[in-house]
Amino acid sequence: MSQGIFGLIDFNGDIESPNDLISKMGAFLQRDGNNIGKVSYVFDNHYILGMKRTNDGTPYQQQEIAQSGDFEGFGMIHGEIHNYQNLLKDYLPKDTRCQGDLDLILHLYPRYGLQFARKLNGLFSLAILDQ
Repeated sequence: MSQGIFGLIDFNGDIESPNDLISKMGAFLQRDGNNIGKVSYVFDNHYILGMKRTNDGTPYQQQEIAQSGDFEGFGMIHGEIHNYQNLLKDYLPKDTRCQGDLDLILHLYPRYGLQFARKLNGLFSLAILDQ
């Protein structure tokens, strides 16, 4: 099954027909013929971000692009973070609400900057749009 992330950033804010582009990029991830999972996306006049991720039964794998509550931005991920539980316990305050691996990343990024990535263990690709 096709899964992954896609995106486009235009710093001039001149993306023409973003819905058409989303449709074409999303169709690529759906072309394997099965309807497992859906394409999640966000867009503005200067960016398009999209992802398709199916859950393999792991309860903390989020399937939709997440918006940060800690900074103005979005994140998306594909793959698996193996040390998710340890990161929750070791690097976030106990009262932090965290709904999954992507949410975890969006909490770690503003606290540790780009160095947060050194704490992650797994096989994944991710993108953060920090406006």
